[in-house]
Amino acid sequence: MQSSIDPLSPSSTSTAYDNKKTLFGLAVGLTVITIAGLLTFTAPLKTALFQSLYPKPLSSAAQTVSLQPTYLTKAIVNRSKPTETGVWVNNTNMIPVNALSNWNAEVDIHLGSNTLNVSYRNQTGTEVDTELLTITRHGEADINGDTKVNVFDLGILIGKYNTLVPTNSSDTNLLMADINSDKKVDVFDLGVLSGKYDQSYLYPTAIPTVTASITPSMAGFGIMGDSSSDEYSADDNRGGSYATTTLNWNELLTKYRSINFGPQGNRSEPRRSGFEYNTARSGATTFDMISTGQHTIMANLIKTHKVTQVYLSIGANDFAWYNGNYAKYYNGEYSGDSLKNQINAIAQNIITAVDTVRAAGDVRIIVTDLMDTGIVPEVAIQFPDPAKRKNITDAVAAINEILTTAMNEREIPLISVNSSFYGKLLSRMNSQGQITVSGEIIKTLEKGNEPHYGRLDDVAGHLGTVLSGMYANELFINPFFTYYGITIEPFTDQELISHAGINTIRTSN
Repeated sequence: MQSSIDPLSPSSTSTAYDNKKTLFGLAVGLTVITIAGLLTFTAPLKTALFQSLYPKPLSSAAQTVSLQPTYLTKAIVNRSKPTETGVWVNNTNMIPVNALSNWNAEVDIHLGSNTLNVSYRNQTGTEVDTELLTITRHGEADINGDTKVNVFDLGILIGKYNTLVPTNSSDTNLLMADINSDKKVDVFDLGVLSGKYDQSYLYPTAIPTVTASITPSMAGFGIMGDSSSDEYSADDNRGGSYATTTLNWNELLTKYRSINFGPQGNRSEPRRSGFEYNTARSGATTFDMISTGQHTIMANLIKTHKVTQVYLSIGANDFAWYNGNYAKYYNGEYSGDSLKNQINAIAQNIITAVDTVRAAGDVRIIVTDLMDTGIVPEVAIQFPDPAKRKNITDAVAAINEILTTAMNEREIPLISVNSSFYGKLLSRMNSQGQITVSGEIIKTLEKGNEPHYGRLDDVAGHLGTVLSGMYANELFINPFFTYYGITIEPFTDQELISHAGINTIRTSN
């Protein structure tokens, strides 16, 4: 930890170095005192110390929009547009005429101010509307954008120290004080600033034309997978007497975040009833996904511009204990070449699905890896030999290794279910396997339809509403934001308790 906040090394015995050491020592001293809770600034004192450090907002000319500054070399631009228009950026036609009311762009940007001249034109080429977008890229740790990392930047950082950064924050100083973009202003940001202290950046005065690489305009979200994604309230009717508040992750996102998974309806297999863009089918293995055409259905949705994002999570049933597949690996029915062939086939099924939807058009894809089902409590009871359970652990690891290589080659994010979801869930558990969510105890290892149980009372023990919301946060919302800049407000603990109907239960009792 010391190395991350003490990167200054003397190149000479100069006064400049002594000043840097003194300033850095002051920063660390203030940080330690703040962390210990021993220093409290009154509001007037804070104002006196930092008021001059915060830049005042500049007035914008008509039709000019200043986007939030960034440290990144690429910025995600999300804008609305008139329907039945195309988008021209810096005199280049980036998006053809379409009926959508929004567009998205990944823009390459240089240090300093960048300008995007945006023109919205209809089918005849007539300009319907225009925008002038400006975005500034700061040099690393140059929080206030004055080309130098100095005491003014340090002052802003200290003023925002120990502050969490909301997803949609409009506080520019707070956003830029979070130098490492981990959603919190803390000692790690201070470490970066100290390493850049006294550095100056050259921001070009002659602004070159920005070349924008435009990503697809955002339409609906498609889903491929198994029962973890197949709607609970459709054909499976999970939750028993608590069915009205028993929702899976995509039902929560539709109901409380208005995410577009398509209209509800009745369709042929593999969809049955549910959202049009959700092809996930309860009980599906990766082989079923291919044989029933989940991937070709999704490709058609992309070709018809109904879907521009796809979430793929499958593989649990290929190793499930309740359908006999787990036992085949446990008992050594797959070994040698047959085991290798099975591993390759499962991985290739997922790769085939990804390649099929990629070939259908511009699409943003998130893929999850396979989970080792040996972590499920009833599996360890039914299959008690750890050496034989390792057969499954090794097979899953081999598949995930193949997928990692394949997705890296395709530049598609592969999200770890174990570390991104179950790892974070384990970090909240007590010794009885319980977590506390907004003051309520959720029993994650036990099954029951009452919403205080983390898993439902069905053969697979599907996630209850509270854990489904956590799944949505970690495996859907966060990845789409991290990799594609799509902002969806995560569910808070209080929301999860309310959406599960727990507050209603308390009131009625």
